[in-house]
Amino acid sequence: MRAATATAVGTGRGGAWPAAVLLALATLACLPILRKGMPWGHDTRTHLVWAEHFARQLAAGELYPRWLADVGDGFGAPVFFFYGPLAHYAAAALQPLLPGPTGLPWRLAVTGWLAVCASALAAYAWLRRPLGAGPALFGAATYALLPYHLLVDFVLRSAFAELVAFTWPPLVLAALERARETPRAALAGGALATALLLLTHPPTALTSAPLAAGYAALLAARARSARPLAVAAGQLALGTGLAGAYLATALTHGRFVDEDALYTGYFHYARWFLERPIRDAFLVVVYAHAAAAATFCAACAAAVLATRRRAPAADPAPALALSAAAAAGALLFLMLPPSEPLWERIPLLHRIQFPWRLNAPLVVATAACAAATLRHVELALPRLRPLAQGAAGALVVALLLFQLGAVTFDGSPFGYVPASEALVGRVLATGESPPEYRVPHERDPRELFPGGARAAFVEGAGEVRVAGWRARRVELTVRAEGPARVAVRQHAYPGWRAELDGVPSGPPVALRAWGVLAVDVPRGAHRVALVLGPTPYERAGWAASAASLALFAALVAVPRRAALSPSRSAR
Repeated sequence: MRAATATAVGTGRGGAWPAAVLLALATLACLPILRKGMPWGHDTRTHLVWAEHFARQLAAGELYPRWLADVGDGFGAPVFFFYGPLAHYAAAALQPLLPGPTGLPWRLAVTGWLAVCASALAAYAWLRRPLGAGPALFGAATYALLPYHLLVDFVLRSAFAELVAFTWPPLVLAALERARETPRAALAGGALATALLLLTHPPTALTSAPLAAGYAALLAARARSARPLAVAAGQLALGTGLAGAYLATALTHGRFVDEDALYTGYFHYARWFLERPIRDAFLVVVYAHAAAAATFCAACAAAVLATRRRAPAADPAPALALSAAAAAGALLFLMLPPSEPLWERIPLLHRIQFPWRLNAPLVVATAACAAATLRHVELALPRLRPLAQGAAGALVVALLLFQLGAVTFDGSPFGYVPASEALVGRVLATGESPPEYRVPHERDPRELFPGGARAAFVEGAGEVRVAGWRARRVELTVRAEGPARVAVRQHAYPGWRAELDGVPSGPPVALRAWGVLAVDVPRGAHRVALVLGPTPYERAGWAASAASLALFAALVAVPRRAALSPSRSAR
């Protein structure tokens, strides 16, 4: 009887009401932001600049704006050779509805709200299959409302890409849930979610990968089959291939910029362990979140262990709750100073950058632990079911009130970007990418361009005019009195090539001290073009994505063809 009940609860769909509840909760939690605008978090200024230039180049017809031609006082920067573009594609899609400088911060705010809604629905889609509608609703609400997700990533840090990335890990895990019954669909769906995660925020993908592996191992043990492990490996491999067009440059172009700035000095991981001196208000929330989430999971695990014998034999909830609690404990340990030897011995951990970033997978583990514990209590202790459901509802309300109180309290340090054309214009005019996304140079390149010119003679004399200026292509008309060298207001970067009077003339000169391009021209009148073509790594990445897309299409099409074959044979 208990096993039958467990099966019925685990496969229940729950109707549309859970989705409506989750959308309402996510909207309520984001209501102050939807009323006031994008928070002034740590990264808001950077993302305003990037979002504007990305959308501008996208609207001009560039399908993948890697090189932002006009950032950094017009010298350009290879931002999206390195940074995941998907969140900015989402923001750019809102440009027709929220145009102009006053609409720019609202595009980020609305995209963030939609991402919170999507993440809640994704978590519900994952947890509903093994745990049923009610516990899944509790887990999904917890996932959406935990402080690291909302208060830290949306408000304090304004970590735009990481906020959007919360949508994808539950979908990877949801696909794994189907690995035994429909392995092809599970492989295709999980690979797509993995690719979207990589295209959004690679550090979150890195921190989520061990969770996916552990979840696959849990499913494999439950099913007594290695198929979930094989599907998980396939998801990671195919998802990485699908994201190859981005990853090929993100993983290989670091030597062309100051990538070390991401992992050394102020940003070295050893400075950011829990219990180190707290230098910022947001760290209080970050560390309190980690400790509270891990403690909550430990309490859930203790409750499950104490009553596990009363659970139905087929119920997956106890194993999931205990595994999630173990993951939460491991993640908390990796944020503490005693884990430093592991960080020293595993270079891949350095790519996470900050130990407290492990709060992102901790949110996943906490949501799973919360939902599984509620499911376990409902089945193992049916008399306590109303009490457990009431406690779950109270926790959700408390998380919601905490979020609303934190972002609306009059004395809070959080501000919001006003819908001011003048202010946003100043941000865009002075916007610069962080050092790790800039081309290195020793001297101020503005020295070469008096009056803010876009091109100027650095050797010889004559007249130069800009005939065309768009991302990855600059056209000049030059009249030189003798052999001359003309500098162009674009940073030097691999892939630039020059054309003189329509004839390719090889790569332009790189003025390394200033980090800008220059082209040598002979005496007379000439047409000069500088083109940033695809680098070999870009081509390799597109080839990897194309091959992976073909495999993905085959995975999607084959089951459909198989499903159609019986009807065809019946004819």
